[in-house]
Amino acid sequence: ETKKVLYANPSFCVLQVWTDYYARSNPHVITPNHEDIQQPAAQFVNEKKQLMDEIMALDEAAQTMDS
Repeated sequence: ETKKVLYANPSFCVLQVWTDYYARSNPHVITPNHEDIQQPAAQFVNEKKQLMDEIMALDEAAQTMDS
């Protein structure tokens, strides 16, 4: 029966607040994994990809016209 001590790294670089756990009963806290955040983020990524595809197509068309 040895007693062991848990040493935690107090550096702010590794500090992570478990908001999903500690704030789970607070309806006013929106965590990064909350569905209200995830859905718009996915939509933003899709819209950004579409815009980048359009930019690339316009760039290729402009290069073709210059040739």
